[in-house]
Amino acid sequence: MKQRAIKRLSLLRPSVLIPVLAMVALPSNLSLIAEEVTRKDTSNTDDPGFTTLNGTLLKFTSVEAETSGLTRKYPHTYSEENRDLTLQFAAGLAAGDIDDDGDIDLYVVGGNTNPNALYLNNGDGTFAEVAEDKGVGVLHWGSGPAFGDIDSDGDLDLFIGAVENDPIYVFDNRLSDAVGKFVDITADSGITLHAKNTISATMSDYDRDGWIDLFLTHWGEVRFELSDTETVWRNEGGGLFSNTSNMSHISTLILDLSTDWSYTANLFDIDNDDDHDLLLVSDFNTSHVLKNYNGNNFYRITDRKVIKDQAGMGAAVGDYDNDGDFDWFVSSIYDLPSGGNWIGNRLYENDGFGGFTDITLDAQVEAGNWAWGACTQDFDNDGYLDIFHVNGWFELPKYRGVSSKFFLNLGNSTFESIASKIGINDTEQGRALACFDADRDGDIDIVVVNVSERHIVYYRNDSENLGNSLTIKLRGSGLNTYGIGAKVRITTEHGTQLRQLGGSNNYASHNPHEVHFGLGSATVANIHVEWPDGERSVTELNSVEANQVLTINQPGESGLRLSVQFGDGDGLYSAGDVVEIAASEPAEGYHFSHWVVSGGVIGDRYATVTTFEMPANVATVTAYFLPGVPPTADVSMARRWNEVLLAAIRNDYARPTVHARNLFHVSAAQYDAWAALVRTLDPKPRPWLLGALDPIECPLVDLSPFDFDETDIEAALSYASFRLIRH
Repeated sequence: MKQRAIKRLSLLRPSVLIPVLAMVALPSNLSLIAEEVTRKDTSNTDDPGFTTLNGTLLKFTSVEAETSGLTRKYPHTYSEENRDLTLQFAAGLAAGDIDDDGDIDLYVVGGNTNPNALYLNNGDGTFAEVAEDKGVGVLHWGSGPAFGDIDSDGDLDLFIGAVENDPIYVFDNRLSDAVGKFVDITADSGITLHAKNTISATMSDYDRDGWIDLFLTHWGEVRFELSDTETVWRNEGGGLFSNTSNMSHISTLILDLSTDWSYTANLFDIDNDDDHDLLLVSDFNTSHVLKNYNGNNFYRITDRKVIKDQAGMGAAVGDYDNDGDFDWFVSSIYDLPSGGNWIGNRLYENDGFGGFTDITLDAQVEAGNWAWGACTQDFDNDGYLDIFHVNGWFELPKYRGVSSKFFLNLGNSTFESIASKIGINDTEQGRALACFDADRDGDIDIVVVNVSERHIVYYRNDSENLGNSLTIKLRGSGLNTYGIGAKVRITTEHGTQLRQLGGSNNYASHNPHEVHFGLGSATVANIHVEWPDGERSVTELNSVEANQVLTINQPGESGLRLSVQFGDGDGLYSAGDVVEIAASEPAEGYHFSHWVVSGGVIGDRYATVTTFEMPANVATVTAYFLPGVPPTADVSMARRWNEVLLAAIRNDYARPTVHARNLFHVSAAQYDAWAALVRTLDPKPRPWLLGALDPIECPLVDLSPFDFDETDIEAALSYASFRLIRH
């Protein structure tokens, strides 16, 4: 067999003195280094487990735990007597290069009687467990861990969710300094959860300020007030988070019902406007498509005629048809063959503008049994994304002992289910998973986390005659150090492929912060990177040789970036600079209200044109607009208070009878306040409710000796409106 070398390469700044290899046409300010990793010999083509597909011999080998080092067991207190549903699906897996040595490490949670496990990759796809030594061997019923650089210091920090009111954790990565381990910063993170269950965590910069934000899902959480929603956590800087679920409109948009059934959040730019929109997979027909409007608010654009997954659990977002936009696979429950009503997985095709079409039946991916975590990768390196998902449910016998599903993309918008033909044979209770190149041989391996006896299953991709590949990592020059949300396109003789780096979740798990491309027979590719900095900054590389791991650094910026949302004044500045900012002209029916800032000092937050003093880091200033009449308009005091009530109604649920009653009561209170004080009319108006509420005796104080002018009347009307609205 001819062995293939996979090279790790990094694009560095010219100040770093390194040899330049004549393999890539590089920009003048970039250089290249390489490290070779030899592909293992898997030439046993006589093995009947191989499946021949267009010359490719596709096969996965289940590596024993003693060999891989992934030895954690699944101890738990679940029993027939203790059958809380969340304990049957709480688990998780985070994948990332936490020690910056070039390979992918794993953090595994699940069960409540053994500590969580941290596995460092030895560089060859075997692992060593080091959780206690590195400070993250915590004991709780964990779920949905996630790696991300929340303090922008260049390494991956760790968030860990939990269920059944067990504690969540936030850890700062201090492996590279004198501390040498992760440090628990939960108490200083600002994240205080009242939700009983936190299933999944997704990191993405939704407001484009450079700081990595956090999206959490809380299946089974009963809500009573808008403030109960704990989905969106904005990073205010340095890893200090605040709950912006209400301010971003998530509170009212997601939770029509009294219970939050969300499982899996993915942040992708589905409409090509450079904002990361929210694809939220939820149980019981409650999945949502939420458009991100300029990094401030989310607006629901869910088409219920299309988005009809009945029991959405996991997700895999990617460009399955290579048409330049992100499609959405949702895992669910399938039992039609046995006479049931569950229609199975769904595959939603994007029209390029954020609208979806359900193409599941044509794609032939619906039959997934009781599906959970899902991932999409090009497992055979043919240039098309395939789908893998896990299975299982304790409660029903027909969903015990069923295998995971592998849907091979045939390149014509259809898939073939081939798990049993390629060595995918695990029949445990699968929940979480990660799909990545564990041994750096140029193909995608799979790690599954089960909530049953065989806790971790590692499928090594031992396929033969695969296509060529290219793996790309990014390093941002600003606060977003890993380039989370960047779009990466590669073009070969066969066409163009699109990936987004990060912002994804499989279900309580995520893949590492890198993108993998299968190139087929192509040996070189052109790379186009769109950085997530709000400026459409682009890096382009031409004639890049295949079979490499590239790290591309974003060209540096001079100064600190100020982002002005819905206004003018964007740019690069120095700390202490005083910048003039101006709000945009409001849309018809709206008026400017105030400025909201993250860091820095604003001159007059209520002025449309004002000044802003730059802090010592990047900053975002947002102009807020409200519907209704502006403060300068010549309208009555009653109109102004009715506008206040209407604004509150817009932020509430759709409850027409309640809102109609409130509008009536405020109007009645305003009339009575006016009628009690007015002196210029003859006959004098009679209050309607004031002093006349049967059967309660409520006599009015005699106000006739007093004279009241218009200012007094407006004050009384305002006080009555304020007291009633506050009540």
